Amino acid sequence: MASSKEFLAYCLEQLEASLDSSVVEFSIDSTMVSAEADMLESSDLKQRYVFTSRKMFGEYCIYVQDFGCAPESRLTDSGSSDTPPAHALATQSPKPIFLLCDDILFAKPHKILESILPNHPKAPPYPGAREWYSMDIDNLLQLRKVIITLTPHLEPAKTKKKHRKQ
Repeated sequence: MASSKEFLAYCLEQLEASLDSSVVEFSIDSTMVSAEADMLESSDLKQRYVFTSRKMFGEYCIYVQDFGCAPESRLTDSGSSDTPPAHALATQSPKPIFLLCDDILFAKPHKILESILPNHPKAPPYPGAREWYSMDIDNLLQLRKVIITLTPHLEPAKTKKKHRKQ
């Protein structure tokens, strides 16, 4: 059963809501670097991370773009920090962080998540896949932990090479 567009929209809303300042912040452990600690104290997490999705094999891949590395790119002409300008979006590389399969959100498996998700359930998102962390979309604090911890360790999405016609 393929994931619905409505559930995708709900997931994207929940991911953004998890970055809201009303969500209680978690304690910083030894796996996090000082730049992440500084970021946790700021109130602009919603502006730092932008989520997008792409339909793949009948399901969805959710990407995150981290604008924390270049805070000046988030400034608008008026000097306030709002949504990143379009030209800044074009220069950022999206990183695949979640899969949405059969209306279940799966977090990309990474060694760094073992410390914040011990004994967390894992399952393959599709037949033949390795196991990913099965996430509770309504647990905003857990989503926030995963986003903040995992994003700096992700590789940008691979671009497809264009084949030349002969």
